[in-house]
Amino acid sequence: MRAKITRDNLKAFDPEIRQIEKEIVTFFKEKGAEFGAKDPMFMTVLAYFYVRERLTQQDLQDLSGFSAGTVSSKVLRQLVEINIITKGIIPGTHKHLYTMDQPTVVFSQFFLPARKILSKCEDELKQTKAHLISHASEMRRIKGFSGMLAAVTLLQRYVHLFSTLIAEMKKEAENRVKK
Repeated sequence: MRAKITRDNLKAFDPEIRQIEKEIVTFFKEKGAEFGAKDPMFMTVLAYFYVRERLTQQDLQDLSGFSAGTVSSKVLRQLVEINIITKGIIPGTHKHLYTMDQPTVVFSQFFLPARKILSKCEDELKQTKAHLISHASEMRRIKGFSGMLAAVTLLQRYVHLFSTLIAEMKKEAENRVKK
């Protein structure tokens, strides 16, 4: 379990660690869109939870620069609703503390939209390969046909492998949650 993040130590990270944190946040924002993930604000807040696990709304405002309304209504509520974070109270205060207990689960959920894309690619590659094979007698005359067929076959294997890997990550994450 990581040390509790408080208002006093929020920005006390070593400058090199803060820089790495900023790079992680940038990665989440940029790569999230590639996998069909939520908007950049959502991905920014998600990244801070991934790095720090426990944050208040004020912490998120300080880290992200977003307004209280944006953090609260547009992001935190969504994260709580989809069970990525939980909402609690800091004892002796009226402040909410939001916690990401299972970063592994979140990581696997991050790639779930990619599984749909990969499934579609797998189907298209299967159709392409079937078309190439069914028209092989005419297409063999085309220079590069055998290389094209080999490339489609190889791509089909890689897409299937990656899709299987994501499915296994999801199962592993679910098993960790059950423990």
